[in-house]
Amino acid sequence: MLYAMKNKVDILCTVPVPQTLIDAVAAKGIDMDIVSLISIQRTGSKELQTEIEKLSGEALNVIFTSANAVEIVKGYMVKDGSKWKVYCIGNATKKAIEQNIGVNNIAGTANNASELADVIINDKVKDIVFFCGDIRRDELPVKLKNANIALKELVVYKTIQNEERISKVYDGILFFSPSAVSSFFSRNDIPPGTTLFAIGETTAEAIKTYTSNELVIGKQQSKEAMIDIMIDHFKK
Repeated sequence: MLYAMKNKVDILCTVPVPQTLIDAVAAKGIDMDIVSLISIQRTGSKELQTEIEKLSGEALNVIFTSANAVEIVKGYMVKDGSKWKVYCIGNATKKAIEQNIGVNNIAGTANNASELADVIINDKVKDIVFFCGDIRRDELPVKLKNANIALKELVVYKTIQNEERISKVYDGILFFSPSAVSSFFSRNDIPPGTTLFAIGETTAEAIKTYTSNELVIGKQQSKEAMIDIMIDHFKK
């Protein structure tokens, strides 16, 4: 039963989600369209592949802030990375590390990149490798460099923005990354009544640069949690 929900709620989800989540939303009487606003393209150079193959057998401190980066790096590894001490953010990235590298490799986690930098600094790390995309925020690298931590960045994927014009008016829009936010607002405006949902603080900050619409921020960084908070919001 959909409690006090309006007769029809239209939602835009800006990433693909499993069919089970689509079915769960439909069961609540919500119409959800899915439009992918970004795509991921691995950089795939021979030099990068060779370097990751070499690093996979070394004792390293490494950073991941994206599940995409974890999965791409895993595809290039020739050894299991058992000597790695991994620092990461978010539920999705942490889960990807557990599945692809190992639970015991996780040395520290945080809710966002800035807080993760603080964890790394407090652990007195001397040097670290950051596997990232070509679009990433500056807080983490700047903090580490200011703390005199030797940082090596390896760009393992490119983010391609799908700057699609959306003609339909939605009651709510779900965003899962700052890149998707940028892609959406490059071609679109929203009416004051549209509620925006952000998977975390970093995505929320990106949204705030474009609009002052009502904003709901996820407490847990997963697609399932985002769907849950959206459903709960429109029950009111």
